[in-house]
Amino acid sequence: MIRYVPERSTPGLPSAGEDTEVGLLFLHLGWL
Repeated sequence: MIRYVPERSTPGLPSAGEDTEVGLLFLHLGWL
């Protein structure tokens, strides 16, 4: 499942690590 961790992922920029793919996904959805 998709889990979003705002503590590790900065707004607009995904953190390098497990949240990279999730961050990119949310980033893409956010810029639609």
